[in-house]
Amino acid sequence: MTCYKIIFTHAPVSALCGCTLSMGDSKATLAGHENVCVIGVAGAEEKLTDIMRALRDNPEFKSVCAVNPLALNDHPEPLVADGVFTEDGGFLKSWAKMAFDSVKKDRKEHL
Repeated sequence: MTCYKIIFTHAPVSALCGCTLSMGDSKATLAGHENVCVIGVAGAEEKLTDIMRALRDNPEFKSVCAVNPLALNDHPEPLVADGVFTEDGGFLKSWAKMAFDSVKKDRKEHL
């Protein structure tokens, strides 16, 4: 959930809009070789490039991610869909929805 919060805080909303989000254990985790949770973002390549650019050097993002946290992958992990990102979070579910609602609430409290 922390990683989702960081993504929703630092990635451009315009890049996230319309992207399908998912999360779950990596294939290697499922095989018992590591303990890694993966967040997948599926969308147009230019949107993914903008998201990666925003997160690549972000210290907060790097503090919760693995050594190589960002990758474009044609062979995705077996993740569970968490919905499609919209500006109001209306099509998100599960962890993504909880993280979005938390970020939205934090922003309102700081205005």
